[in-house]
Amino acid sequence: MADNQVSRTSRQSGQHISAALLVAAVAATDGVWFNLGGMHPVTVEVSGITSANVEIRVSNAPTQPLNTVHERQAGDTIKKDGVFIIDYPVEWIKARIPAYTSGTIDANLVGFLF
Repeated sequence: MADNQVSRTSRQSGQHISAALLVAAVAATDGVWFNLGGMHPVTVEVSGITSANVEIRVSNAPTQPLNTVHERQAGDTIKKDGVFIIDYPVEWIKARIPAYTSGTIDANLVGFLF
């Protein structure tokens, strides 16, 4: 898995953010924490699941948690492709694959702060 690929841009009415939380993952992974800085709502689009579990994990720790620390799970375990909304402020977010059999999994985050 590559490091988070991040784009932050300012727009007239707010700030837009996008990040790749998982990029073509083909094995179980702890994921990499990404600093949202409280931005919400954000969506995470997960795609490429054939047979795997993906978890969206969040933390409000004051400093970046270790990638091996999983903090709180946001929502249910994801077992099929879809778009998931985090509608409350969090400092840190990551996508984690605790169980993997097959698929090439991407998880992309998009948010807009008004």
